[in-house]
Amino acid sequence: MVSGPGAELHFHFPIEVVVSGDIAEETRRDLVAEVWDALHEALG
Repeated sequence: MVSGPGAELHFHFPIEVVVSGDIAEETRRDLVAEVWDALHEALG
């Protein structure tokens, strides 16, 4: 945990979200966005 005024902690590591199969591009984008949102929430 980082404490102090304006303190922030950032995690940077390689993550690749791969969605394969016959999926509409809009659905594919939504799935990837959901994964990133869940990861951000879990680490936030």
